[in-house]
Amino acid sequence: MFFESAYIDIKKLFVKGLSLRVGRQNLMRGEGFVLMEGNPGDGSRAIYDNAVDLAYSRKKSKIELIGIMNPKYDRFLPRIHDQHRLLQEYDESSLGAYYTDNNHKRVGFESYYLYTKEVHDYRAPTNPAFQPDKHISTAGGRAVIQLAPGWTATTEFAGQWGAEHPDIVVRGWAAMVT
Repeated sequence: MFFESAYIDIKKLFVKGLSLRVGRQNLMRGEGFVLMEGNPGDGSRAIYDNAVDLAYSRKKSKIELIGIMNPKYDRFLPRIHDQHRLLQEYDESSLGAYYTDNNHKRVGFESYYLYTKEVHDYRAPTNPAFQPDKHISTAGGRAVIQLAPGWTATTEFAGQWGAEHPDIVVRGWAAMVT
């Protein structure tokens, strides 16, 4: 057993439209193309991230500054039984911004940037699945167009770039249309 969510939600800070959520939370954005699953070692039973989400909303727009810290072993909240079970193979942390704009009548836009570090793989360097320390930037965007009542078209594109220790370049991109 473990805690799926446990957070503090402050909806009104010192500036109108500013809010803060701190703790274990589900950070799914859009269809979960980039932000969804926090810890693959939990299998399909959880989608949480240990995160801080500072958001500013105005009209139908929102900018979020997001910080994520998902260690390979759960050290933030107690677990009952199997306390040494790995959540994932390495320590992962991310810092980024996510912008959502729904001010247009039939079109919604989202854009994001995340900087992610994946470090301290527990496996031996001789293991074929071993991952050296990695630093990755991800930038992308999403658009949702209302075609008719109840019908939408969604497209999303993201690019990644970065490096694995010592000097391996990491590059990739992905796109989806639904």
